[in-house]
Amino acid sequence: MRFISTILFGSVITAFGVDIASAGAILSTPHGLQAGGHFRFVYVTRMTTTVYSSDIATYDAFINKSSDATYNGERITWKAIGSTSSVNAINHIGVTGYPVYNVDGVRVAATDSTGPHGLWSGSLESSISQYIGSKPTGNDTYVWTGTNTDGTATAYGGTTPGTDSPTGTLGSSRATVGDRFSSDYKWSTYWYPETIYTHYKMYGISEELTVMAPDPSTVAPDPSTVVPDPSTVVPDPSTVVPDPSTVVPDPSTVVPEPSTAIMTGIGCLFALACCVKRKRSSHSQ
Repeated sequence: MRFISTILFGSVITAFGVDIASAGAILSTPHGLQAGGHFRFVYVTRMTTTVYSSDIATYDAFINKSSDATYNGERITWKAIGSTSSVNAINHIGVTGYPVYNVDGVRVAATDSTGPHGLWSGSLESSISQYIGSKPTGNDTYVWTGTNTDGTATAYGGTTPGTDSPTGTLGSSRATVGDRFSSDYKWSTYWYPETIYTHYKMYGISEELTVMAPDPSTVAPDPSTVVPDPSTVVPDPSTVVPDPSTVVPDPSTVVPEPSTAIMTGIGCLFALACCVKRKRSSHSQ
């Protein structure tokens, strides 16, 4: 199914002072996945941040404070899709081989790898354009990545002056941005270099998630397989064999018991004899 997630809103200001978390977002299993299957969600933050830090943990914190969405009743842990001078995005988020979905249930990539239609293949099935919550603020197109199409860190035009950091990564003097509306290579490598003190959005990808089997108590049974409770079944009157002890017989069809018939006959003969005797007595007088 193309599912509809239930969204409730609240707000939490991040350490950056610019992002607001969408509280209580409940994400549902994307259509077509079976119990025991694995997948990942991906989203783009509603609001923006600068990328002056070269510590990838800084951006993970930003991504997690941007959403406290849950799946199967558990809060989802997110990682920033970004590269610094010391870490490539593909290594940071990990390669599980499982499909990736937008939070609205639309599939983004067949896997989180460089394989065909993978996240790092340069050809997505759908753009990573969905955010969690209400209408975003600030620039609604560009997303900080510091990353090439294949998931490696961008190195553009040498290193940042006075450092060994390649220009183009998060935390360098200028960094690469992606276009959240693109489904080709531009989703991660749209433009570079941008000054790191500009405010743009970021992408977040979830931990590996497992589809849980539905709670049997909430699943409507298949009527064709249900064995009815005999105590609650109303029988078909035409098929019911009556209890003989409770049946009132039809008098016209009753055959009297022999002893009863003999006594009745003797009584009738006695009455007839008495009647004849009275008649003779009356004639003799």
